[in-house]
Amino acid sequence: MDLEITYEICGCTEDQKVLYAGYLSQEEVGIWWDTRRQLLVRELGSPAALSWKGLKEEFDNRLFLDSVKQLKAQEFTTLTKDSLTVEQYAAKFMTLGRFAPHLISTQRMQTQKFQVGLQPMIHNQVPCLRIENYQELVNVADIAETEYRGLTAHVNSEKKRAYPFSVSGSSSDKRVMIGEDKGKDVMIGG
Repeated sequence: MDLEITYEICGCTEDQKVLYAGYLSQEEVGIWWDTRRQLLVRELGSPAALSWKGLKEEFDNRLFLDSVKQLKAQEFTTLTKDSLTVEQYAAKFMTLGRFAPHLISTQRMQTQKFQVGLQPMIHNQVPCLRIENYQELVNVADIAETEYRGLTAHVNSEKKRAYPFSVSGSSSDKRVMIGEDKGKDVMIGG
């Protein structure tokens, strides 16, 4: 949630976080929150008893049905990088990870889960570094991916330089160099 960063920068207390989030809520969500807040205050005894964590849970429960949460948690358990870039994979990892926090409750669990989902060409380079910080792992994986792409592009360009005449098209369009015609292009069949 973007508010988390704002709250961290501003050094907001739990009470301030709840008040400000309520202030930002508009239209249907704002009406729902006003009603829900009043009920929670009655339940808990005072507005101060409502924590930021409680507010986030209330919003999650309002915005995501249990069936959707279960599907997202399952998607997270099977998440792999596949054709995504490391940056895209990291974003999806964090988005879906909130639905399965028990799988990434520590930095170590988070890095292990992320690492398992990396493609073999990156995954095989990372374990020897023993990275236990999630953001550091994402940065290293991104660097490895960039290097791999650069290497692949270089190899492909070298292949094109080494073999400028590719064999393609029908068999009637082949160039053959024979005897006295060596060094000249002679077309057979076309």
